[in-house]
Amino acid sequence: MFLDSDNKPFKSKIILEKIMPQKKLKCSPKKLCQGASCCKDPTTDPSLSLGDYIRISDTTGESIGKIWREKGNASVSSQRGMPMGEFIVTLGLLHDPCPYLSEDYRCKVYSARPLGCAVFPLHLLIDSSPQLKTNYKGYQCIRDVSLSEGQKRLGQELRILLRESAEIDFEFFWKKEPIYISTQTTADYFSLASQAIEAQMSLGRNKNHPRVKKMLQAVFEMQRIVDTREVLNGFAPDSYRALLSPVVYCLLEKEIADRMKVVDKSAIDAYRKIDQRWYELSREAH
Repeated sequence: MFLDSDNKPFKSKIILEKIMPQKKLKCSPKKLCQGASCCKDPTTDPSLSLGDYIRISDTTGESIGKIWREKGNASVSSQRGMPMGEFIVTLGLLHDPCPYLSEDYRCKVYSARPLGCAVFPLHLLIDSSPQLKTNYKGYQCIRDVSLSEGQKRLGQELRILLRESAEIDFEFFWKKEPIYISTQTTADYFSLASQAIEAQMSLGRNKNHPRVKKMLQAVFEMQRIVDTREVLNGFAPDSYRALLSPVVYCLLEKEIADRMKVVDKSAIDAYRKIDQRWYELSREAH
């Protein structure tokens, strides 16, 4: 029993609800956000593993190369201890919106969705970091929510699977040599964009190709920010990543496509073991 300052039981239901939130986590894109915000917001752009690509491929029938060419993106992230302006490159998906988001705001590959999508927003509710919760304070779905024990276990186990998938990627896909991108200055960004344009031209692309157009839109936006000096004060890291990703994609598109053509069978087997554990966890959680 909860007592007030006079050692009398609380009688107000409102006070109890504030102390002990009873709302359960549930995705309601038409009620709690402007249509699946997490599937089109730059702050929730997930990093994918090759295993995620393979799992989606198994579900849709698309080859992993086709997913990369038509729906993929480069995910760039800065990890703890990395210098400012330096990013590690992993696989990603287009996120404006996600190509697998249906018109009624449902995931077309829900049972095979990337692990990074599956763990959102469980990790925010499990993690005690106030900064994480502050970054996503606009998400109504996580306000005053209490996780079930099954959801807590699922979130914790998904974190383990994410780490193991990243280790397999490091070993087999990136060959223990991850790709880093350094843009210490805006001049570095524009230099990278120039290299990306050359890479696309070598593929016979011009400015009207969808990928080149997307990259040029990002470059023009970066130029606008520089011209108005917005970049000097409080330019959000997630906003910068959103402008960097299409440039990195165009720069590395062919290299990563070539890597996908020679994926080792032992790597695929390792990813499938993780998939099996993921499916088992999903069944247990529901």
